[in-house]
Amino acid sequence: MPASHPVGANIDRMGDSTSADFMQAFVDQYRAVHRAIREQISHLDPAALGWAPCEGANSIAVLVTHITGSEIEAVRTLAGVASDRDRPSEFEVREADAESLLALVDRAEATLAELAPKIGAEQLAADHVRPASLDKTPRPGVHVLMHSLAHAREHVGQIMLTRQLAPQAKG
Repeated sequence: MPASHPVGANIDRMGDSTSADFMQAFVDQYRAVHRAIREQISHLDPAALGWAPCEGANSIAVLVTHITGSEIEAVRTLAGVASDRDRPSEFEVREADAESLLALVDRAEATLAELAPKIGAEQLAADHVRPASLDKTPRPGVHVLMHSLAHAREHVGQIMLTRQLAPQAKG
């Protein structure tokens, strides 16, 4: 069934090798996100991980929880696996240590390794709605994945800046 979105219609013509190349690039880019997160948080104490730079801003703990929740949901959605994501709870994280946050990154990495190989041209072209997404507009799978990756990169930048500003992170 062709996707209703014009981009999705073009993706319908994507061959298996092209979709496999896309998925490998997607996985590689998310692994770079995971490495960056690990580098940023591995030596931070709970005070630095829980610190937010101002009212309404998110702590590093919230950002890591949110990034991994979003990533896992996007990949599970395209792979046809039900999502257990509770998006609102991602913003309620108040206390976390590096070990627990690294475990979330490990879970995201494992989900990516398990499910990415199951995502092909058909899933990339088909329209999807992520269950926990604020925007319920159906989007082609390639859009869902690219949005997830761009979203993660933005938040990694926030993590880096928050780490630089955190009084507890300064040595």
